[in-house]
Amino acid sequence: MGFKYNFPQLKQKFICFLAPILVITLSSCTLFNNETSVENIIREVTSEEQINAAYQKAKAVYLWFYYEPLSYLSYIQIKSGSSTSEELGPKLLDNLNYYKAKHGTINTYHQLENHLYTIFSEEIVNDLLNGENSKIKYKDIDKSLYGTVQEIRPPAQAGHDSYTVQKVNQNRYIYDLKVEILTENLKNTDHFENYEYIYEFVNDRWVFTKFHLFY
Repeated sequence: MGFKYNFPQLKQKFICFLAPILVITLSSCTLFNNETSVENIIREVTSEEQINAAYQKAKAVYLWFYYEPLSYLSYIQIKSGSSTSEELGPKLLDNLNYYKAKHGTINTYHQLENHLYTIFSEEIVNDLLNGENSKIKYKDIDKSLYGTVQEIRPPAQAGHDSYTVQKVNQNRYIYDLKVEILTENLKNTDHFENYEYIYEFVNDRWVFTKFHLFY
C-alpha cells in the first residue's frame, strides 16, 4: 500500500513553519552584517570582573569619539613631519580635516559601526556617530576610514578609581564608579565623584545602555 503526497499542501505547511524562524533570525541580525566579529559579542555574564573588563573596553572605544581618535597617529605623523604621505591626510571635507584611521581590524565606517554595536546600545551608537556631543567625526574616504582630530585635550584630573557592581536582575547590572578628582597641581585629592553605568542584555547580547565620560 503506497502513500500519496499532496505536494502543494506540504509546500504551504513548510513555508508556514519556516517563516517565523526566518523572522526571528533576521530580527536578531538587523544591527550587524558580515563584517561583524561574532566573537566580540558578549552573550553571558559570569563575574563582576567580566563587567569591569567590559567597562574598560567600552571606555577605550568611547574615547575614539573624544580625545583618542583612531586617526590620531596619522595626525601626529603628518604634524611632526615623520610622514608626508598624502594617503594619511589631511583631507578637507565639510570644512573639517580628516586623517586616516589606524586600527588592526577596523578599516571602514561599517566595521566601526558594527564594532560599536557589540559594546553599546543602538541609542548610544547613534549618538556617538551622529550626535552633536561627539567631538570626532568619521567617514569613508576612498573606501578607507578617516577621522577628525580634537587637537586640544583638557588636562585629566582623575586619580584612582574603584568600582562596585549591583545586580538588578538577570538581565541588568549597575556599574558604579568612584573617581578621585585631583587638585589643579595633580598632587592632592580635591574630592570624589560617583558615576553610574548600566549594563544590560539587549537583542541577545550584553551592552552598555548608559555610558559617559567623567572628564
